[in-house]
Amino acid sequence: MFFKSEIQEALKQGGCPICILSRRSLNNYYFWLLHQNYSVLEHIQELQRAGGLCKDHARPLLEVRSEMTTYCLGIMYQYILQFRVSRLLALLTQLKKSNSGGWFFLRGVREERLQLTKSSFRKREICPACKYQRLQAGYALQDLAEQLGDAEIRELYDHSPGLCLDHLSQGIELLPDNKLLGLLEVQAKKLLHLESELAEFLRKFNYIYREEPKGEEQTSWIRAIRWCAGGGEGV
Repeated sequence: MFFKSEIQEALKQGGCPICILSRRSLNNYYFWLLHQNYSVLEHIQELQRAGGLCKDHARPLLEVRSEMTTYCLGIMYQYILQFRVSRLLALLTQLKKSNSGGWFFLRGVREERLQLTKSSFRKREICPACKYQRLQAGYALQDLAEQLGDAEIRELYDHSPGLCLDHLSQGIELLPDNKLLGLLEVQAKKLLHLESELAEFLRKFNYIYREEPKGEEQTSWIRAIRWCAGGGEGV
């Protein structure tokens, strides 16, 4: 759950508020990962199946300097490495058997086992931190939609860039129609305005209009990219 003050602060940041809130929630994920979950079987197995955290969520771990924290990370990634090495060795064994010749009727069986072993090694689940962040984004969307009836929140949302494409899509999938309506009405106005600014930006590339004064439409292409990409940057 996100409090009104947290939603207000996110709406003032000049970017997708859901990107901002869900990204901040990762601090909680990292805290429990590094203080407890690094050795909890359920979490270790999830990390093993995912091959560890994705590059975006692993990057903050590389900045860790605490001796105890690096020890915890060593334990966690030792489990992940052991899991992957065992599957690599199984693949190597199957590959050797497949190339060893032998009875013709065994070749099909060996080839099938080889493909299954390859698939087992290649298969990776979604990064646990990505799943956690998306879950928190869902909570943030629900809380924002719920609080749009508050005059302060509504005014801040009206003057904010609104939701990025990814979180707009998640909101459409997640929210009930009566809660979705208010979000979409504002978002439609924002996108229509951005579309018109982009058209104006392109129009001024015509040599006939090149001398006209340039305004906020000059950044419309940047805002369009940011809206599609998300990440919390201003739209």
